[in-house]
Amino acid sequence: MERAAQLTLCTAWGIAWALRTIPGKLSGVDDSIPVQLKWLNDLVLEGYKLGGILTETRVQQGQITRAVVGVGMNWTNPVPETGITLQSFLENRPIPLIESLEMLAAITLHGLLSGYQHWQKAGIDAILPSYLDLLAHRDRPVPVNEQMGRIVGIAPTGELRVQLDRPQTAPSTAVQQPSAAEVLLKPGTISFGYPLYR
Repeated sequence: MERAAQLTLCTAWGIAWALRTIPGKLSGVDDSIPVQLKWLNDLVLEGYKLGGILTETRVQQGQITRAVVGVGMNWTNPVPETGITLQSFLENRPIPLIESLEMLAAITLHGLLSGYQHWQKAGIDAILPSYLDLLAHRDRPVPVNEQMGRIVGIAPTGELRVQLDRPQTAPSTAVQQPSAAEVLLKPGTISFGYPLYR
């Protein structure tokens, strides 16, 4: 049960990776869809929400016995101001990278399965650096308990790793000296909002 967030992390990473790499390969071009991740489970495109992953689990005696991973993706549906559809992003491309909802579903399922299989074979430590590379708000200022920090990683249990700069009194003097401290934020304790870049 303590590794439940890893299922969401690996599937979100797998879907983002698939959307970034597969459409260009299928179309024979170098173009890609620059999908990013918003911790923990959102897919982001140009700073707007493209989709999300929701994982529900059934637990017995501290073990996950079943898991359902749901994926919602904006294709052509109406979206709020904070969202974006994949079709609106792709409509001005000279070569259509994804031509149908069925193709999008196939790429999404491939990414979900690839992320899960990679996690099963190599473990979460093999995925976390790539997940961090795709994190849309990496290195951005983050307020935590009236202090500012920046995102430096994701813990294997799914928490957001934030490094805070806080003053610390030196033992031999009363002078304040900066010192870095790292805190772990559990999912749901901080919200970044949309659009991410404005």
